[in-house]
Amino acid sequence: MAAPRVLVASGTLSGVDHEIFGSNELMHQSVHVRVVLTEDGIPQSLASWSKGWGGECYLEVNMTAQLQENRHILVTVNGKLFEGTDETPTDLEDEKTQMALVPRGGLPVPFTMQLNSSGFGGGDSATISVTFVNTIAEG
Repeated sequence: MAAPRVLVASGTLSGVDHEIFGSNELMHQSVHVRVVLTEDGIPQSLASWSKGWGGECYLEVNMTAQLQENRHILVTVNGKLFEGTDETPTDLEDEKTQMALVPRGGLPVPFTMQLNSSGFGGGDSATISVTFVNTIAEG
């Protein structure tokens, strides 16, 4: 059996609640997660993060990681931006799903996803900015 791999994701979630009158309301949250992957080809939950801000915006992020036979890791990131009358996931404005291939060897892989509100009042946005690193599990 091949050695298990460790995937680390660290970075920030940030957002802007655009205000027509008054100052924009900003959100900034550091994130970090570490997971050990042992089984090839089986998607595993990596992280679920959510954050509301500004009284009307809400960001939801879900990540899965799948160890490949060659010991690279395929990460799938799903991001959702909600904008409405409160900080809940009820009025979906933007959703994206993107993948990142994180090679073995420990080289950092930067990843960024931008979500934008284009509905009434528009201008709200969120950014998922993380770096992935794939290393061998010490043990």
